[in-house]
Amino acid sequence: MKGSQSKKIKAVMKGNYANMVAEETKGRLNGALFGAVGGIILGTLLRQNSLIIGLIGGVIGYVVSNKD
Repeated sequence: MKGSQSKKIKAVMKGNYANMVAEETKGRLNGALFGAVGGIILGTLLRQNSLIIGLIGGVIGYVVSNKD
């Protein structure tokens, strides 16, 4: 979770913590999806194994979108 501890405590008290978690998870999965699709396209264009390149792209997209 991004944010300070006081921000997290306030979110729990207000009942917004689940929304914060959902938004962060959605952002991570979108990054992984864009990376996977980009990897599949790049793998196809370069005539490599597009599924493996897509998997690698998905992992890279997840990691890049997950950094603080």
